[in-house]
Amino acid sequence: MKNNKLNNYDEKLEDIAIKFENVSKTFKNKKALDNISFEVKKGQFHGFIGSNGSGKTTSIRSMLGFYSDVKGKMFINGYKFNSIKTKEKIGYIPEIAIFPKNLNTYEYLYYFACMSNIKPKIAKEKVKQLMQEYNLIGKEFDKSPENLSSGQKKKVLLIQALILEPDLLILDEPAANLDPISRNEFYEALDMFHKKGKTIFISSHILSELEKYVDSYTLIENGKIIESTSLKDKNKTLEFN
Repeated sequence: MKNNKLNNYDEKLEDIAIKFENVSKTFKNKKALDNISFEVKKGQFHGFIGSNGSGKTTSIRSMLGFYSDVKGKMFINGYKFNSIKTKEKIGYIPEIAIFPKNLNTYEYLYYFACMSNIKPKIAKEKVKQLMQEYNLIGKEFDKSPENLSSGQKKKVLLIQALILEPDLLILDEPAANLDPISRNEFYEALDMFHKKGKTIFISSHILSELEKYVDSYTLIENGKIIESTSLKDKNKTLEFN
């Protein structure tokens, strides 16, 4: 279709949320990503696993357009990663976020929604609904998110990402610095989102904390893909004695 060509859309990737094809990224003399290829199907809860410095964050930042010198091909929901169309249905949660100190939690989320071209009346309703749904209610939220606990900050970031009703949620080490209770609450919140038929791509260096939730995973180490598969396919190859 003509419109597809203009929008850099590949119909062959209709069922693929994320696709990396021979992607490389070099910082000075170090190759952070070494010709990596893998894909994530739509509707999957996909774990992106690797030790610190393995290339997880570089991969995520590459597909989000942080770097101008990445080699290879990347697609998000069938569109080239740098297409305007990819931004419309993506939610992104970084490992660390900085919040303005002069806005309380509701105000921060409301103004973010307005800046995302959501009409003020709808923005108010959405923010109130999501804060209620994810249990961000109480006097402690009458202050800046900067003063909240690590677990509460992650939930604020999650709501910020969900305001645009994304089809794909990308998270970079979201459980870092969370205590066990906060970590469990955060993953349960993600599971709620996934059960709505949405795709989740989450990086972590701890496979055990994800295994209860993910249905597929990719292992990366030293900038190279070690394995990328679904748990269903992996279980078919396991041998038990």
